[in-house]
Amino acid sequence: MPHDGDNTRPASPPDDDRPGSPDGRDAHGHGEAAGGHDDTHSHGADDHAGHSHGAPLAPDDPRLLRAQQRLDEARAAVRPSGLPAPRATGTVTPGTTPGRVHLVVSRRLPVPQSVAWYNLATSDRLARWYGPYDGDPASGRIDVTMLAEEGHPTMPMDVVECRAPERFVVRSVGEGAWELAIDLQPDVEACFVTLTHLDLDPAMVGDVGPGWEFYMDRLLAAESGGDPTAVDFAEYHPAMAEHFTAQL
Repeated sequence: MPHDGDNTRPASPPDDDRPGSPDGRDAHGHGEAAGGHDDTHSHGADDHAGHSHGAPLAPDDPRLLRAQQRLDEARAAVRPSGLPAPRATGTVTPGTTPGRVHLVVSRRLPVPQSVAWYNLATSDRLARWYGPYDGDPASGRIDVTMLAEEGHPTMPMDVVECRAPERFVVRSVGEGAWELAIDLQPDVEACFVTLTHLDLDPAMVGDVGPGWEFYMDRLLAAESGGDPTAVDFAEYHPAMAEHFTAQL
């Protein structure tokens, strides 16, 4: 789990292309016209004069976006996680504490807001992509076990704020404490989930940012019917570090 203390892969030509092949070429690809000249015409630069290929598509052109979506779907179909190859999308913004920053990562989940909230707030559902917790959130303190981390450590956390089904904020307890906000916004039959690591030390964004991209893709895999355990941290860190450090 990312937090302030983390340093958190010439074949032979077919027979009909060899001497005596039906297309009349010899083994070197030469035609049989007089003088060894190949009668099949070749295009020179002038042959394309007057041919327009059109202007390139703008980045926000719907045709380009649809093509990217189809490509992502094709890639996802052959990945156990059910997701396309990961891309860094998080942003770094000024924090509320001087000298600190907020790190924000969002995903659109294919479930309604009420379902997303239940899956985030219920221990066994949270365990699918992050880890289960012990304790009653209403008491203000829970102990969260991080299943994707080596050794499955357990961390006590205070529930700072809880407004179902829209927002909750938790803060880790102990040395190097960190604070995290989760906001849910409905989108027709889907839901946007935004994770904000609050007032982070800027020196840590290159480690913490890729870590939250990793966890948010595990969440997306869980909600999309994929395998969260197939999301590979090696695809996120250190490859995504520069995406975050460049925003400082």
